[in-house]
Amino acid sequence: MPEPAAGSEGARARAFRLWRGMAAGLVAGLGAEYVLGMSANFWFTVPSTHPGSHASNYFAGVVHVAWWALRGGAAPMTLFRLHVTLGVLLGLGAAAALAAAVAARRPAGIWAAAVGLAGVAGAGFNGASFANYGHDFSSLLMALAWLIAWIAYGLGLYAAR
Repeated sequence: MPEPAAGSEGARARAFRLWRGMAAGLVAGLGAEYVLGMSANFWFTVPSTHPGSHASNYFAGVVHVAWWALRGGAAPMTLFRLHVTLGVLLGLGAAAALAAAVAARRPAGIWAAAVGLAGVAGAGFNGASFANYGHDFSSLLMALAWLIAWIAYGLGLYAAR
């Protein structure tokens, strides 16, 4: 088997440190997302008619409701806008964390990052579904996907200690 390139071990170690930092940031960000989501749920009611509501094309509806939420509106919508904005940032961070885990070549990190990304994506899509169609089960699925992501990153950090 050929010897690894001189800088590859150092690059993997840097990628692993980056992944650990990202995973810790995602755990904290997911905690903030939970608080924002509960606050938005308490103080803001998604109107029954808005861009993306009752869309016949699910993915087009997701794009429309996300754009509507990110653009903002009345003051009570601020919490909802922050919730959606942080959710988008968590999705980007989760994808970057998976790339860092793959670069580090750590199987536990890769599994945690992949499951975490799936959880963040599942939470995002079910959140958009809840906003578009108003079905309570979408809110439940969003919360369960959030929990899966939070546990995945937490266990990944525990395994990486």
